[in-house]
Amino acid sequence: MEFIHVFLSHKQEDVKIAEEFKDCLELFGAQAFIAHRDIAPSAEGRRTMRRHLEELCNVFVPILTRRFRESDWTDQETGIAIARSLIIAPVRVDIDPYGFIDDRQAIRLSHSSPDSAYSTCLGLLKGIAKEYPRFREAVKRWLIQSLQTSKSFDRAGISAEALLDSEPLTREDVVAVVEASIENDQVGYSRSASPHLRVFLKTHEAKIDSDLLEKCIVGGVQYSGGSPT
Repeated sequence: MEFIHVFLSHKQEDVKIAEEFKDCLELFGAQAFIAHRDIAPSAEGRRTMRRHLEELCNVFVPILTRRFRESDWTDQETGIAIARSLIIAPVRVDIDPYGFIDDRQAIRLSHSSPDSAYSTCLGLLKGIAKEYPRFREAVKRWLIQSLQTSKSFDRAGISAEALLDSEPLTREDVVAVVEASIENDQVGYSRSASPHLRVFLKTHEAKIDSDLLEKCIVGGVQYSGGSPT
C-alpha cells in the first residue's frame, strides 16, 4: 500500500490556507510539507525544501491564489514537479492552472463553509485515488478513519458521502462504517450523514450481520432498511 506525501506550493502570504490544507491532509493520514511552517528561512531550510520536493514527495499541490504567480519560488517548484513527473493536483482559489500545468483539472476551494478545506482535501485525495490506483487502498482506509474519528456532524456528512463510491469495500470495511455510526454520536446523529449512510447500508446490507445492523444508528434513530423506526 503506497502512501501520499504532498508538497504544498503557495505564496508566503497564503500560508494560512496552506496550513489548513496540511492539517486536513494529515488528519486523513497523508503527509504534507509546507516550507513556511516546516522549515526556517535559511540556506539549510532551502536544502530541506528541495529534498522534500526532489526526493520525498509524490504529489504536488499548487494553491492557486491571485498571489501565486508573484512568488519567486512557486513557478520554480512547479517546474521541478513537472520534471520529476509528480502527480500534480492544483487547488483553485482565485486563478486557473497556467503554463505547463494548464491542462490539469483543478479542484476548487470555496470559503463558503468552515469545513471547505476539509471537503476540498477529501475531494483531492479521492481524485488522486481514482486516477492512480496504487493509492486507492490508503485513501479508502483514510476515509473510513475520518468517519470513525469525526468530531462534527458536518464532517461526518462529508466523509459519509465520500464513501458511497469508494470501491471495492471488504466486509471489514463495511462493518467499520456501521460501528462508526454506533460508537460515534457525531456520525449516528448527523442529519447530513443520514441520507448517505442509508444508501451505503442498503448497498452493502449483505455484508452486515443482522444483529449488528439492528444496532446501527442513522439520523439519531435505529436503522430499519432505509426508513427510520
